[in-house]
Amino acid sequence: MVRTTEALVLVLTCLSPWPFASVQPRYEFLLDLGIALLTVLWGARMLLAGTVSWRKCPVTACLAALVLLGLAQSIPLP
Repeated sequence: MVRTTEALVLVLTCLSPWPFASVQPRYEFLLDLGIALLTVLWGARMLLAGTVSWRKCPVTACLAALVLLGLAQSIPLP
């Protein structure tokens, strides 16, 4: 299952620039389907493992900072 997830990430990353940078709705929808499939695969792996594996690494810290930045930007200013 891990290899399938990695292969899907590589396919989404490598092939997304070719169809006009994936800005047309149908190509953007295909990217969204790929991300949804990645989420389902991740959830299935967590269910089969029985635990949520969360590792402390720089990538996780950057993703957490990105989420916090997005939340901060959604706060309305006076």
